[in-house]
Amino acid sequence: PAESVTLSGITNPVKEGETKILTCTTSTSNPASQISWLKDNNVWTDNTYESITSDVTRDGDYNGEISEQQMTISIQAEHNKNDIGNTTFIVTFNDKNVPDAPKSVVPITRFYDSLVVTIIPGYDCGDADTTYFVQYRTRRNATFIELNADNSETTNITIEILELDPSTLYECRAYAANAIGLGPYSNAIIIRTLDEPIVELDHDTTTLSWTRHENETYTCVKIETRHVDVTWDVIVKCIDRNILEYKVNDTNREYRITYCTADGFCENRDFFALTRRTSNGSVCGSCSVGIIVGILTTLLVTTIISVVISYVLHKRRLNEEKRRSDVVDDRDYTGLSEITRDKDHTYEIPEKK
Repeated sequence: PAESVTLSGITNPVKEGETKILTCTTSTSNPASQISWLKDNNVWTDNTYESITSDVTRDGDYNGEISEQQMTISIQAEHNKNDIGNTTFIVTFNDKNVPDAPKSVVPITRFYDSLVVTIIPGYDCGDADTTYFVQYRTRRNATFIELNADNSETTNITIEILELDPSTLYECRAYAANAIGLGPYSNAIIIRTLDEPIVELDHDTTTLSWTRHENETYTCVKIETRHVDVTWDVIVKCIDRNILEYKVNDTNREYRITYCTADGFCENRDFFALTRRTSNGSVCGSCSVGIIVGILTTLLVTTIISVVISYVLHKRRLNEEKRRSDVVDDRDYTGLSEITRDKDHTYEIPEKK
């Protein structure tokens, strides 16, 4: 900081209605010193009678800079008096430092797969060139994912966090950084993404049903069905949010719903109906072809395996019969049966030579 400071401008008594200028000038410092004003031991702010009309820096000694501010004071009756009758201005100087922690992270909007939050900055500690960051993670993750706010202003900073999971709690916190270093973290908050709606089409009851949207701003549900030519037709433009089902005429068609506001603003995401049969359990309507192909493939493979097994067994039986036939042919009849006198019942296998 600067080693010394001078305050000049008012040396004689002043009269009501006059305008006087106080000038505060620092000695050389590097970096330039920041000037702040105190009035009655409180931080001074612009008001009707007093304002900063000049705030400059200029080159000083040893590559340093000199800071200077001028305060214009309009003298009015009963103005600038305390119990003693005089106002004392105290000028303090602080080194630049890392920025304070942001005051808070405030959730603005929740979606199924994204969140919009606002960072409320803390004091920048004398460096207006401050960058803000937001970090987030799920409760199952140990490490944070970080996003740069890409903003160096001291106003509130809004950030959109994308590619999130629906129905998931996220822990969010923020911090600021400047040329000196990184500031401390803000207090963490927990934000939950929206529940993804469940939309079902019951073939047995021809009922299309859905779950209610968490955001009460969406007061309507729009229902559409797809034609063979891939175009979508609106069946119902707006069903009250408290009605959660609708009877359809054709359960073999594809259906989708979109949540909308009363004035016709709809979410930029729609939800397709899953086909459900009460007697046979739940299946995905768009997966019917895949299921049929899977069943046919299984039957075909089973048939091929059965044919191969039958062929192997048949060959084995033929080989066994041939072996037995060869053994019989090699035998030599040696005598007659004493009972039937038929030599077919008495034979031996010749010795191997």
